[in-house]
Amino acid sequence: MSHSQEYFNVVAVGRAYTDVIADVSTAFLKERNIPFDAGREFDIPTLRQIQSELKNPRMVAGGSSANTVAVMAALGGKVGFFGKVCHDEMGDFFLDDFRKRGVSLCCDPYDHKGIMSAVCLVLLTEDGHRSFATNMGCAEDFNINDFRSFDFTKTNYFLIDVQLLSDAENPSVIRDAIEYAHDKTKIVFSFHNVNVWKDQQHLARFIVEKADILIGNDAEQTLFHNVLKLPLPPHQIVVTTRGEDGVEAYNGKKRFDIPGERPKHFVSSVGAGDSFTAGFLFGLSKGLSLEASLKYGVKTAVAILEEVGARPTHPMII
Repeated sequence: MSHSQEYFNVVAVGRAYTDVIADVSTAFLKERNIPFDAGREFDIPTLRQIQSELKNPRMVAGGSSANTVAVMAALGGKVGFFGKVCHDEMGDFFLDDFRKRGVSLCCDPYDHKGIMSAVCLVLLTEDGHRSFATNMGCAEDFNINDFRSFDFTKTNYFLIDVQLLSDAENPSVIRDAIEYAHDKTKIVFSFHNVNVWKDQQHLARFIVEKADILIGNDAEQTLFHNVLKLPLPPHQIVVTTRGEDGVEAYNGKKRFDIPGERPKHFVSSVGAGDSFTAGFLFGLSKGLSLEASLKYGVKTAVAILEEVGARPTHPMII
């Protein structure tokens, strides 16, 4: 795809999930071997069977990096996304959501082998807990030409979901994409839900060497930095989110502590971290200082706490 005339605040790469949300009983979970308040990957026939048994399901486009660019688009940013779906109901739903939000697709979004788009069944029980049945489908089926056809000099930041490196079946394509992009734009790694670094010292070293910005919550950052005791490059920004306690960031010897804020009407915490990343990177891309961008990220995260889902239903004014 050619985007030679466009300039982006941020482009991101991630797994293009569609969430299917439904109310179920605990008996429903037990009968189908779905772990309570946790998640499990199922094969395609089994997942499709479970999905067919849901009553009144509702679909929501998801995925951490995808949520981030959706929020940034609502803030008024120009954003793009590298993601893969199939020619099926879930894939068409995901892409239609992005088209409506004004998110550009940075590569051919379709995986032409036609396996299945990535799906996460979000199963809600009466006690408020969430259990998950998933299948990754074609969400990781990138090839290096998806990235080499994009002009990375035309974006301020390239956001990578570290899961595509830490637990993907073929992380080499994403590594090659980072190598290709790193001298053309600034590289941002999100540690969303990456909590295992055993035997991954080489990956940790690669991330430290390539990153301009590292973003994760307290647990994710602690686990990562315990893998390697390397001095961080002086230009590198390390951002640690702490929920309602706010955000801490380091840039060389400079340290920033931004207090948290409370929403006027709390609805859900889903997507708060993704929204912080959106506001923070949007602020930087618009020329705000690091401190001001951190504060902008906090306000964006608070705004999403008043939404039902991880993506805003209207333009956001922060």
